[in-house]
This record gives sequence, structure tokens and C-alpha cells, in this order.
Amino acid sequence: MRMDSVSNYDVVKEKIKEKLENLRDCPIREEGPLIYHLDVAAMYPNIILTNRLLPPSIVTNEICPACDFNRPGKTCLRKLEWVWRGVTFMAKKSDYYHLKKQIESELIY
Repeated sequence: MRMDSVSNYDVVKEKIKEKLENLRDCPIREEGPLIYHLDVAAMYPNIILTNRLLPPSIVTNEICPACDFNRPGKTCLRKLEWVWRGVTFMAKKSDYYHLKKQIESELIY
């Protein structure tokens, strides 16, 4: 875009400059951020469904007839063995008190 085709360049430039100067002069802010967190974990079920990797716990006899992919000779029902890969550690009493103290000290009012 050519500069002579922009009609309000100076107005927009001044608004941006004012906001930046305000940030510089008042670095401690009270308003909420405008940054949004996208939950990537919420996309995981969609990836499973897109690749037709349906675990038996999701698919029921009521769901299959209503599915868009329900055709003769369908191959979408791959039975998968789901394995727990987590590790469980029992917390000791001292661990509990340490975490409790840490959480209490991090509370912000």
C-alpha cells in the first residue's frame, strides 16, 4: 500500500504512540490481559476422531448407526489396547505439608 493512499495515518500513529507511552510510564497494570490460551489438549479428541482411532469406551451401538462413516465394509472401528503410562507416587505426610505451605504462601489476593 502506498502512503499517499492512507487517509488517517497520523491519527492511528498517534493513538499507538500514546498507548506505548502509557505502557512505558505506567508499567504496573490493573486491566486483564488480552492474550488467550488455546487448550491444545482439547484438540486431542478431535485428532483421535479424525484418524478414526476410537477407543471402545467412546463407541457404543447407539453411536455407530448415526455416524457419517457408517458404511458397509467400514474399517473405522479399530479396537485399540489402551495402556496406562503414568507413574503413581504416594505422597508422604511431609510432602503434603510442604505442598500445603507452598500453596498457602503463593495465594494472591
